Amino acid sequence: MRRVNVDGVRNTIECCDACGVKTLVFTSSMEVVAGVDDMGVASDFCGGPEDDESIPIPARHHLPYATTMAEAEALVLAAHRSGKLLTASLRSGYIVGPECIGIKIVLVKAQKQGGRYISARMPANLSCVHPKNCWCHILRQTRLTSTSWWRRQQISRRSCCQSGLLTF
Repeated sequence: MRRVNVDGVRNTIECCDACGVKTLVFTSSMEVVAGVDDMGVASDFCGGPEDDESIPIPARHHLPYATTMAEAEALVLAAHRSGKLLTASLRSGYIVGPECIGIKIVLVKAQKQGGRYISARMPANLSCVHPKNCWCHILRQTRLTSTSWWRRQQISRRSCCQSGLLTF
């Protein structure tokens, strides 16, 4: 997982630099902003579609996937701060499609509970993104590269963190 998520992103950033690529929009995960406390209890993530890179990343995560994605996102944002590359990190929800693991876990759990999804929150929302939906990335890249202040304001950096929402 680390080789793909962290080393792969590091290689991508190096390739962008070597080839003169000016912008990089990274597909991160909403899981990077949900951590665990000192007792190992998962923290509650109260975010929504307006969240962006300013939401703090916890020091510890519940799953290795979130840990490696947080490290990868840190590399992307460091590249932005260095001035070499304009970057953005989109924290998508569950990526749905063939072989999707995240939503499959939720649906299998619901099936075991008699077809019910049980959540402490009402309503329970699950953000879902299909791999072929890259509109968020296009909007974010346009906002990063726009020289017009007015155009950047029209394409809000918070305009597209979710492309689908399942409500139970």
